[in-house]
Amino acid sequence: MNNENKSILMATSADANDWTMTTLEVYYNTLVKYLGFEDVGRIIATGCYVRMDIENSDYPKLAYLLGKSL
Repeated sequence: MNNENKSILMATSADANDWTMTTLEVYYNTLVKYLGFEDVGRIIATGCYVRMDIENSDYPKLAYLLGKSL
């Protein structure tokens, strides 16, 4: 595996069902594997209807920490 090619999945959705991002994550997994990238993290922000939902959650902090860990 080429450790120079890293990938992060960051996505938001208004829907908060546990299956909401299933198809996106399957596609992402396939793409990362096909390209030989290393998945280094995911921020899956469900239940975010408007910008304030994101700003009033832990998602920005999680994204910052994920980016900082690279």
